[in-house]
Amino acid sequence: MRVFSRCKRITFQVLGGLLILAGVAVSYFWFYLYAPFRRTVHPDWCRHHSAEAYWEETQKVLQRGQFRHDASIIMGYYADKVWAERIMERVKPGEDMDSCGGYVPVPHAASAMQLITNQDVGDEGDAWLEWWKANQSKSQEEWILDGFREYGLEIGTPVEEEGILGLLELLAKTSTDERGSLPFHAKYNAFRWLRDSGFDPLRFALSDSRSAVSEERRQGLLEYAKLERSYPKKDRVGILEFGKEPDPYADYREYLPRVMLPKGVAAAYSLMVVPTLLGACLIMLSMRKRHRDTGEDVDASQGRD
Repeated sequence: MRVFSRCKRITFQVLGGLLILAGVAVSYFWFYLYAPFRRTVHPDWCRHHSAEAYWEETQKVLQRGQFRHDASIIMGYYADKVWAERIMERVKPGEDMDSCGGYVPVPHAASAMQLITNQDVGDEGDAWLEWWKANQSKSQEEWILDGFREYGLEIGTPVEEEGILGLLELLAKTSTDERGSLPFHAKYNAFRWLRDSGFDPLRFALSDSRSAVSEERRQGLLEYAKLERSYPKKDRVGILEFGKEPDPYADYREYLPRVMLPKGVAAAYSLMVVPTLLGACLIMLSMRKRHRDTGEDVDASQGRD
């Protein structure tokens, strides 16, 4: 009988341990591994958070090994050379880099690399690996400038008047003689090179020297305006290195009241938690003492009897 009870106790302990481990594992997946993904696909979360916050959460999704369809697409618009390196680390020879079906290391990797680099060497992993071997030492800005040269544009940093006109004309194009339809990545990079250079489309359009702006350049301005609505510089994501500005709130301690600084927050939580715990302990001690006193009274009355 004792052996059976002991086996039963051990069985319950093992089952209890396994259930606890299962709960911890599910909590890990839910609260850590999938938490950023859950946020970025929730409409309410996206509605109440900035593009910068969305990109930060998307990077967590990617860093935790979840190269998903939507995350890979966003990576193309916002990522820098660091993420290009991480993509190329996962590319295998003979792989279709534009695929998103089945198991692929990075869905739509070719599309992401086109936007990041302003290059288009096809969808095959072999071609991208060959390009990467020859160009991985260059900066992202150099990749983008190389892409502009394919369309006959020599762009400087900061972009000069001739470069501005060339980029506007590139934005206006719907086709090219050499390659047929103009790839979207070329338009996107023409737009953000102008945007990050501080281009002001209204000033350009109203300038006296632009009183006779060509139809092609007007179309380029319209295309610029369309893209700016989706990817404004104020979102502070996808900004090229030369266009980045110091964050005026980087040292937030200069702007926040003391109660919101780390020490103030720690003090506030201490004032909430410590009195609550002490109060609970005192109540438990008083109940325990009351129970002991009640027991002594019962024993005393039984002794008198």
